Amino acid sequence: MRKIIFIFTVMFNLLSNGQEKNNEFYYDKLKEVEGTDYVIGFHFSRYIVNDSNFSSLIFINTKTGKKNQVDFPKDTRVGMPEQIKIDSLNINLIFVRVNSLEQNANNKSYNINPSQIIILSTDGKTKTQLTDNDFFVKHLTYNKNTGTMVVSGYYDKNKNNKFDEQDNSDIILYNLKTLKRIN
Repeated sequence: MRKIIFIFTVMFNLLSNGQEKNNEFYYDKLKEVEGTDYVIGFHFSRYIVNDSNFSSLIFINTKTGKKNQVDFPKDTRVGMPEQIKIDSLNINLIFVRVNSLEQNANNKSYNINPSQIIILSTDGKTKTQLTDNDFFVKHLTYNKNTGTMVVSGYYDKNKNNKFDEQDNSDIILYNLKTLKRIN
């Protein structure tokens, strides 16, 4: 009986590992864009699988079936899209955090470059980078009364990709209606 179980286990492992790996990317998460006819397709993972990375979102019009793909540079990691909907200020937009990926000596990706905040229209047709390229975004929130996004982080003055005493921490405010910096 033990031999049969052993043979079955070995065969199962060989067959499952021998299956052809599908390297094609698919959108495994869908999220409704409230107040619109759109749904966003995206892939969200804290880890990089098979050294591949995700670099697009897709906006699907649920009335017409038309799709609008929003591409990002190949070596970027796109975070989970979040909607900011403030009806009283007529604001309805999507934001994502985007990090570029670096390779270490072992060709493994690691993620220490500054995060950028990208603002997208609810149909995905317009894309605006909100934060500066050299600003490391650490935390963010927004105020529904004023339509202001508050972003904290730091400028890496010595370009060593670490927060240390030479760097300047800052809190920056952005007007979500105009997508411009306030201070």
